[in-house]
Amino acid sequence: EQIWLNVLKKAKELRLQTVVMPLDYRSVDFARINEKFVDAYEMHSVCFNDYRMLSCMSRRSRPVLLNVGGRRPDEIWYTLDLLADQPAALVYGLQNFPTEPQNVHLSRLNTYRKIYSRCLGYADHTTAESPERGTALSCYAYLLGCRIFERHITIEPGSERVDSQAAVTPEDILAMRRQLDFVRTILGNSSITNTTIFDEEYRTREKQLVFSKCLNSGETISSESLSYMVTFQPSDFEQKDFIKLVGRKVRRKVSCFKPVTFSDIGPLES
Repeated sequence: EQIWLNVLKKAKELRLQTVVMPLDYRSVDFARINEKFVDAYEMHSVCFNDYRMLSCMSRRSRPVLLNVGGRRPDEIWYTLDLLADQPAALVYGLQNFPTEPQNVHLSRLNTYRKIYSRCLGYADHTTAESPERGTALSCYAYLLGCRIFERHITIEPGSERVDSQAAVTPEDILAMRRQLDFVRTILGNSSITNTTIFDEEYRTREKQLVFSKCLNSGETISSESLSYMVTFQPSDFEQKDFIKLVGRKVRRKVSCFKPVTFSDIGPLES
């Protein structure tokens, strides 16, 4: 216990968030006593519906990550009901060592999100011989809504251990983090109403409303008097204002291909 306590304390010194995965009641008690070093609990799939374990978890003040790989919907609802007063996220993954990509079925993440409306995570257990494969799957999972990611890590690649076939190096973890950050960057802002300077710059390339022939002051604008043209000189009107301009009179003489401006006809009434 002292070794694990030292690990938890060191993590805090390094400003790392710590998620603990107790597999028996003694480890739950240990985590409870030292909860000031714990940021979240993780419920392993092997004890997913363990009533006593869940009862202990339900009295904790920390969020819980639920490993839902291989669990039926009724089992997930049972656990969520027992943890009703706690924030709980669903972490999907199949802990076969290694898990073949074709057996992962990432599209299940869409189903979890629609049914349970919870924060999602993905736990990768694909082969450590191709760490970039697990990184790619994690990036795909991000696109499907996951924001929590789990991978097994080792500082001795190839050493004999239960998860050796799926455990990757610290460098592999950092590479995955960089790729996830890149995916997050290129996804950007989902708003289609709040445009960026790059949106506005692109819009300046659109065709502008222009006069398609010369008009004298006082002449009426007809549909034949207007056209669209790519020009570096902006019009004061949007493309969709075409019909609003028809029937208005020009205030001054205008030349052919001149962009339509307020000084030519005045602002439109709202």
